[in-house]
Amino acid sequence: NRLSLGVQSFSDALLARLGRIHTARQAEEAVSLARGAGFDNLNLDLMYGLPGQTEADFAQSVERAAALGAEHLSLYSLILEEGTPLFRAVQVGERALPDDETTLAMQHAAEAFLSQAGYTRYEISNYAKEGRECRHNLLYWRRGEYLGLGCAAHSLMEETRFANPERLDEYLAGRRATDLERLTPSERYEEQVMLGLRTREGIPESLFAGREPIVARLIDSGFLARENGRIHATQRGADLLNALILKLT
Repeated sequence: NRLSLGVQSFSDALLARLGRIHTARQAEEAVSLARGAGFDNLNLDLMYGLPGQTEADFAQSVERAAALGAEHLSLYSLILEEGTPLFRAVQVGERALPDDETTLAMQHAAEAFLSQAGYTRYEISNYAKEGRECRHNLLYWRRGEYLGLGCAAHSLMEETRFANPERLDEYLAGRRATDLERLTPSERYEEQVMLGLRTREGIPESLFAGREPIVARLIDSGFLARENGRIHATQRGADLLNALILKLT
């Protein structure tokens, strides 16, 4: 009952730069068609930190997405994938990415606007109206069990990770559940920290038994906050999340 649309941007120029084949108008038409078909729970994906993107560009996309009434928004910073045309264009200097300060300003401005528009940032990249948080993503971040079905699908069952083959011919030949990895207690702890700190609900304070001094220092420094027996990252901490996770693991 939930549909997710990869809009990425409401700028036709930026969409072309990304190699996307749809336009901003087609994205809006897709939302309209989804509503007409009866979907009342829509997510729109948007990207920031794109080559040539300005703060005003991203603000306009976020505002248009909110104006369309999407119940959920996922805002992702661009990660260049090696081997793609965009990766090569940036490598040879044909395209330039915004600097870190500009990219961070885009994210902060979006969070401020969406907060006023009735969205809660419940995970580092995800915003939802009340009661519309993505349940399957919350399951991953809480380290619940899940079974992935199909080619290249991943699973976590009984603290064991496994995946189906990525190659279709191997999958069709009947190979299943390759790359089994039984997680150790230290690996489970690291995952709980890494995934839990992505969310607004955070992690039970009891998980940090024996690490109270470093947690206290990070709280005093404004990177973490304590609330109802749980520890979560502040906005300052979310901006430096990877470094924060390394401190705690």
